[in-house]
Amino acid sequence: MAWPASSAEPRPRPGLLEQPRSTTRLAALTGLPSGAIGNHLRVLLEAGAVLRRRAGREVLYWRASLGDALAAPAGSG
Repeated sequence: MAWPASSAEPRPRPGLLEQPRSTTRLAALTGLPSGAIGNHLRVLLEAGAVLRRRAGREVLYWRASLGDALAAPAGSG
């Protein structure tokens, strides 16, 4: 799907979860509120597309195998 340059909708950013990141870091990178990031991550976690683990005071999220497959360019698999 092509995203118009003027679209107010957030654009997909498949590379964001290639490495573990906290919700705070994801919010800083995307410009989205941390609550919105948390909502998206919850859906992705329930779908099995991301994994999470606690690291001190933070919870880190990264892509699971399913997330890698979904983020791959069309026709690469």
